[in-house]
Amino acid sequence: MSRARNLKPGFFKNDILAECDPLARILFQGLWCVADREGRLEYRPKRLKAEILPYDDCDVVALTKQLADRGFVELYEIAGEQYLQVINFGKHQNPHIKESASALPAPLPQGVDSKEKPTEHRTSTVQEPCKNGSRPADSLSLDSLNPLTDSPLPLSGEPRSDDAQRTDRRESESAAGYTCRLIKAAGIPRANPGNPNLIAALSEGVTPENLAYYVINAPPGTANPFAYGIAAARNEHAKGATPITTGPKHATAKPNHRLSAVERVRLANERSEQRERELAETDFRVIEHHAPPLAADG
Repeated sequence: MSRARNLKPGFFKNDILAECDPLARILFQGLWCVADREGRLEYRPKRLKAEILPYDDCDVVALTKQLADRGFVELYEIAGEQYLQVINFGKHQNPHIKESASALPAPLPQGVDSKEKPTEHRTSTVQEPCKNGSRPADSLSLDSLNPLTDSPLPLSGEPRSDDAQRTDRRESESAAGYTCRLIKAAGIPRANPGNPNLIAALSEGVTPENLAYYVINAPPGTANPFAYGIAAARNEHAKGATPITTGPKHATAKPNHRLSAVERVRLANERSEQRERELAETDFRVIEHHAPPLAADG
């Protein structure tokens, strides 16, 4: 059974994936839809050809090999049955919470006999199981599709500071996910990282801080602050407005998660008042500059 999956902008600019034939790239996308919530599927080339590339004259085995050679998928055999694992599937996909658990065995660790019948208690050492809601799927990072990473890992037993852990989370988080985290930290729960208008705004160059600012400072009584803020941020960006900074004057652009909800609301109100004062001063300077000279007496 095919399922709906996420397709990220970074897919099209991945230089390693670009080494594969175009049909191999389409096959890769189709494998996501056929795979279960853990990124696994039975490897039956003829059936995959019929489901994903029914109108193309191609060799699915050769196309799959291109993907496997570059580390995007793994082919394995257990008890005489062939399977395919999409590498990093859980990092890029958010399966629906009601999607059935995987009934297929995970790839075996090296050194384990593949002819052994799989047991229900065996766990995968290849990929962490995907748990819905555990974290947002990676999005706009162009390198996120690559199977390997050069990020240094801490030495065994070496403690990681809170700042380093926060930095790691920020670097691995998608721009859309980061934007929604800023918004939710300010007490606005309705923030969807998969919103197409949000993705479009980020692709246009609107910063997460700008988007969060306009959502957080939506007029009181706005039915959907999330939609309003995205539209306002895109509009201001199109007009060439100066991006919102993360300095002291703009404390709500990047909320401090150690602050209480009351303190975050207070900071948001202060920021809104500061913005109103800046706009008022700007309007006054414009009026003063264009005011006509007074007529001389007599």
